[in-house]
Amino acid sequence: MNIDYWIVDDQTLGVGVVGGIHETCSITKTTETAVEVRVTAQCREPFFPGAGTAVGFEYEFVVRLDEPLDNRVVVDGSGNPAHRCTYPGCAPPS
Repeated sequence: MNIDYWIVDDQTLGVGVVGGIHETCSITKTTETAVEVRVTAQCREPFFPGAGTAVGFEYEFVVRLDEPLDNRVVVDGSGNPAHRCTYPGCAPPS
């Protein structure tokens, strides 16, 4: 699942994923190496999904790192580069 992220501080990331409005999304795994931080997110549909739309809903999480991010790259669970946002939630403050 593709993720967006923003830096809260040197050891904390904000992470955003897009899922369905009735889904339950969570960060299922975070692994750190000397060169990358891999954040795995998963969204699950409800057992009895009702009517919905194709519009995505952004779920936001906070991920605390064991070590400072420094020059490491952030990738999703499949190893694809995560999109770094300038602002929390990728939206400029209003």
